[in-house]
Amino acid sequence: PIGSSARELLMETLSNHPSTPRRLRALWTLWSTEEIDSAQLLTLLKDKNEHVRHWAIRLEMERLKPFQPFVESMILRANNETSSMVRLIMASALQSLEIENRFHLAEKLVRFSEDAEDANIPLMLWYGIEPIVANNPANGLKLMQASQIPLLRQFIARRVSSPASAPTP
Repeated sequence: PIGSSARELLMETLSNHPSTPRRLRALWTLWSTEEIDSAQLLTLLKDKNEHVRHWAIRLEMERLKPFQPFVESMILRANNETSSMVRLIMASALQSLEIENRFHLAEKLVRFSEDAEDANIPLMLWYGIEPIVANNPANGLKLMQASQIPLLRQFIARRVSSPASAPTP
């Protein structure tokens, strides 16, 4: 733990400093000293800066059980997320979520056609949704129909049509 005046200075830097690197250093310091909680990270999920949003998600997903209001807000925000960097960390977060939350977040993320050519997002989405497709083919088909990412549609179709014992792509 750090002193209250240091914490206040770091929170002020995180909230109002014009420099992204300084804001991130303040966030990382607050995180490493356990001086920032899930509710505060939730407010950062709405930040104008994509790097701050990215790190808010990344840090919250490091918890054994992510804060449910954070997860719900992330799912809602996924519809309108303009940053591919933030969508990538959301796709990565799928593996840390309970199956129902995974489905709701994935349902939003598979709709971004601009992510089809990304080197990582389609695969991160697949790693996160494969258990959904394997355990609930109907939801897998819903994701396939919603997907604007051809590789993901291909993986889902392959998994839905394969026997349960077959290895996943």
